Amino acid sequence: AIALLSRVFAYMERKLIAKKNRQTVAYVGYNAFYQNMLGRNDYIKIVGNELSSQVEKVRDGDVIDPGAIKEVANMLSILDDVLKMSLYNSYILEPYLKGAERFYSAVGRRNVKQMTCPEYISFCEQLLVKELGFCRTVFDKKTENKISTDLFKLLYQDNAFLLLSSEKKGIETFLNQGKKAEINKLYRLFKNDPICYDAFANSLIILIGEEGEKILKEYESDEYKDSQKFIESVISLREKYHSLWARELCGDELFKKPVLDSLYTFVNKSISTPQALAEYCHDLVKSNSICSTEEEFAKSFLEVFNLFKPMQAKDIFEQCYEKLLITRLLSRAPFNHAREAKMISEMKLLCKPGYTKKMEDMIKDLEMSRKDALAFNSAKSKELCFPCEMYVLTQAIWPIDVAPSLCTLPGELQLAMKEYTEYYMKNKSKVKLNWRIELSDVDLIARFEKTKKTYELSMNTYQAVIVMLFNSCECLTWNDIALKTQIPGLVMKSALMPLISSKILKVVTKEESKESKAEINETSILCVNQDFSSKFSRLRIQLTEERKKGTKPVVGKEIDPTILKERGIKIDIAIMQIMKSNRKMEHTALVQETIKRLQDQFPAEAASIKERLERLIEADFIERCKSDLREYVY
Repeated sequence: AIALLSRVFAYMERKLIAKKNRQTVAYVGYNAFYQNMLGRNDYIKIVGNELSSQVEKVRDGDVIDPGAIKEVANMLSILDDVLKMSLYNSYILEPYLKGAERFYSAVGRRNVKQMTCPEYISFCEQLLVKELGFCRTVFDKKTENKISTDLFKLLYQDNAFLLLSSEKKGIETFLNQGKKAEINKLYRLFKNDPICYDAFANSLIILIGEEGEKILKEYESDEYKDSQKFIESVISLREKYHSLWARELCGDELFKKPVLDSLYTFVNKSISTPQALAEYCHDLVKSNSICSTEEEFAKSFLEVFNLFKPMQAKDIFEQCYEKLLITRLLSRAPFNHAREAKMISEMKLLCKPGYTKKMEDMIKDLEMSRKDALAFNSAKSKELCFPCEMYVLTQAIWPIDVAPSLCTLPGELQLAMKEYTEYYMKNKSKVKLNWRIELSDVDLIARFEKTKKTYELSMNTYQAVIVMLFNSCECLTWNDIALKTQIPGLVMKSALMPLISSKILKVVTKEESKESKAEINETSILCVNQDFSSKFSRLRIQLTEERKKGTKPVVGKEIDPTILKERGIKIDIAIMQIMKSNRKMEHTALVQETIKRLQDQFPAEAASIKERLERLIEADFIERCKSDLREYVY
């Protein structure tokens, strides 16, 4: 009978209903079912409430038969399709989502406060697997994406900032435990949601800033200021997060700028960083470099200039690098000229040509001096029986801040100075030579009678002057040496102490002429230690730090006054160039343009620019517009 009715209804559908534009048999049947069953006495609402209560039982851990729920959901979905209604959404999906919102909001708020980020992520994954598994069993497949999105918002988006905060140690925990795959998983989880994406980026920026601040604080509190350790820590931090960005964050360009900017924020926060970077470069080019091979140097070179490029206080780096370059050029200690040239060339490429002009001129001065020294040694008199190498330094180029100290030189050194002055002035009569003996060195051949050994001693000129006095005197007091040499007291101490500590000279008592261990003073008697012995045939005797500090940069928190003065001049030049191009400009626009123009040299401040503007107005280079005092006229 049912089969017969089915064929009859099918025939009616094809022949009668379609032609007469009547409602289909299915529509009439489903409509009758809805009007007389579900729609009567709000049975549909009762069904919806019962379904919600069954779902809540599942969340509470009870076991139910999902078959009945699935049948009702399918029935309402079919009614929607045939009757063009929204019963499924109104009585199944919406009640379910409201119940889910209440349940998972409470679960999320409660657990995010009690769990760390890794624990919470694992907990949510388990919840989502369970909930979505139930949804797939009883609900229409069309609604799965909607349910998944809403559950993600309730569990993750609403708690994202707290979840990824430093207190929860989300990314930090994964990094410390080496679980980079978990970071990638977290990134993929959050990348498509703007709120979660921002929370993820902010937490990463905060973490980088905290690590950078810690490195900087350790360096500034370090008494010995180990610049190599500091810069290597900064490089390691950059590599760590750059690798994280490239791999775990899939090279996301939206992440690149904030991540790298946060890396350089703490680098530009202190003037210690450019000073330390200059000292690190100094260590790279020395003969006993921290990089023994060219491959290591190439890698370190790239890392150094990755830090140098975004550095704002390039003028501080320039000053420190120039001072250290002086120590390399004048100390006669061997260094790698090819590496030095590569360093200067890269600075010139990244900055304006004038940035490295002084450095290039210093190297040219020494190259010319070496050529002159060869010519002088071939032309000197026979009385001058030892080779000389004089360095002629252009005063305006070499930033030497050590005050010159004079002394009475031995006849041999006076003869060398006299002959070289006459030789040099023959071709350059308009040039004046000022001898800076405090920066010069002497190589002495010393023979000690008791050991019958000969050594080549390389030392500062002050030390050589003192040692040469003992060619004619067996013993001398401190006062005798000061009187004969006219060396100032502080310089005398810095020259004598290394000679005594290296055991070339010794202190003896006045009465018994025995070696004394008492502290040296003005009445102490000094003599040559004839028992001196060393396994090296050539020895380098250094000055103490008191005398050397003038040619080494001092790491501090205050900017050098000379740098501040040069910055003021550069601000003036930038303002005048801008005004010459624009003729008339508003104050805020002029300040912003000046900051932008100088950003590759140093961080110009608005207050400094305003001060320089006032000075330029007083000097009549520019003036205020009479109709609008906020504007300047060239």
